[in-house]
Amino acid sequence: MRPKKIYLISPREPSGATWLINCLIELGIKTYRATLGEMWESSERGEYTLTPVQNFQFRSDVEVEWAHHWPTSRHSAHCIIYFVRDPRDALFSRYRREAPEMTFREFLNFPDPYTMRDKIDTWNLFNEVWLQQPNLRFF
Repeated sequence: MRPKKIYLISPREPSGATWLINCLIELGIKTYRATLGEMWESSERGEYTLTPVQNFQFRSDVEVEWAHHWPTSRHSAHCIIYFVRDPRDALFSRYRREAPEMTFREFLNFPDPYTMRDKIDTWNLFNEVWLQQPNLRFF
């Protein structure tokens, strides 16, 4: 039996999704990025090793793939957990991580490479598109 797949989606800006991912792993739910092999190595005994450190035994009924990607047709057949943070905090946190040498205003106005829009418009567009998806739970 294939496990039920759930997508955990969040914008590129910090949102707390890493905290949620750690909670899911502690609950025995396999959680990974789009390419399972980069994060987990599986054994013949059904154990997964977090590359390269710790072994986990995961539930077989559910798994969570997390990403910051834009929606595609593959998402529509699955349950989606959409995890988002107040945009003021999220954008400021991203600014502090990526471009502290700029002013905050310069960072916000600098075009996002995926949309060629400023950071606020990109954040809005990403949320608007995801919130239209079926089977979505918003947190």
